Amino acid sequence: IINIGIPRIPVLGSYALILWGNYFFPYKTIEYYAEKLKSKIIGCYFGSIWVVVANDYASIKQVLERDEFDGRVTQVEVLKARTFGKAVGIFFSDGTLWHEQRKLVLRNARDFGFGRRQNAIEKEISDETALLIDILKHGPVYDGEKEVMKDNSVLSPDILSPTIYSSIWYVLFGQRFCRSEHDIPR
Repeated sequence: IINIGIPRIPVLGSYALILWGNYFFPYKTIEYYAEKLKSKIIGCYFGSIWVVVANDYASIKQVLERDEFDGRVTQVEVLKARTFGKAVGIFFSDGTLWHEQRKLVLRNARDFGFGRRQNAIEKEISDETALLIDILKHGPVYDGEKEVMKDNSVLSPDILSPTIYSSIWYVLFGQRFCRSEHDIPR
């Protein structure tokens, strides 16, 4: 097999040379090798994994339209452990099984309103966002808000959690938390 691509070194593969060429913009190194090798598609190794890199619009389009490149990564040990070594579901399968699973999930999700605009849900999310902005502008009122806002500073994920949880709660159960109950979701 002739390797038309970036040279590799043991363990790291071509990745070390790509980073050595341009650490902050690795794509520039790939462009350099594509010009040097006079090819729009080149190969390289990331560790021990062989990777094909398409380097222009026409090549990328051609690669994405072919069924041979429609697969999913199945050799990752974490994925194998989570699915007991089998390709199951939408995320861990490919080919005809993936198409069947995708159709099933989308059909059932549409039955629950996925893909349709729902003004009531949008209004509730807008109200929750307005409430968050009000809390940030005018300061905390209730104890749960005072815990995440102290001395003119805000705990970033904690201030967002009640708004997000209340919106999800409304989508799932049709109710939302009032502002005094915002410490409950945490």
